[in-house]
Amino acid sequence: MDEVKREIGEVFDIKPLYVPTDDRDIVLSQFEREELRVKADTLSARLAKMRAVLYQKDAAPLTDRDLKLRKYILELYPKDRATPLSLGIQKEPKFTMTEKAP
Repeated sequence: MDEVKREIGEVFDIKPLYVPTDDRDIVLSQFEREELRVKADTLSARLAKMRAVLYQKDAAPLTDRDLKLRKYILELYPKDRATPLSLGIQKEPKFTMTEKAP
């Protein structure tokens, strides 16, 4: 996660996430804990060591900066890894992009 901060910290907004836990917490692995929130323009990502979740709070066309974040995350977290809960895998929804200025 420190490497991610170094690589993209000047390009995107990064905020550490602190997820509280206790003895009754059910988590498959300590690596499932979300550690960072990365935000572009309309697209955000919640990152853990073993997974990433891309999301938008409100549906909107993706900007060039959003597409750069999407590309970085998809390269960092390849989809070919095994997962104990394959039900959680979802296909990426179709999206639109903002028009580039001439």
